[in-house]
Amino acid sequence: MHLRVFKAIAVLPGTMVLAIPTMILWITQGWPFAAWSGHRTLLAAAAVISGVSLLLLIQTNRIFAEKGDGTLAPWDPPEKFVVSGPYR
Repeated sequence: MHLRVFKAIAVLPGTMVLAIPTMILWITQGWPFAAWSGHRTLLAAAAVISGVSLLLLIQTNRIFAEKGDGTLAPWDPPEKFVVSGPYR
């Protein structure tokens, strides 16, 4: 079951949240964070928001795997309706 959850996190959100924005920044501005080096407050805020989002993503995937017998990924949807955690 842990491999299912890892695949759901790594493939879908990992691509949409990390890989694609990083490639866009790299193509448009060079190395992604070179233009932001002087904006420490912005980087700190982005790190906090990203950390909270990652925790929510992991929690929802864990709940879907444990209680819904599936994941957030469209190729492995939950078999049971989940009404706990963030979905209550």
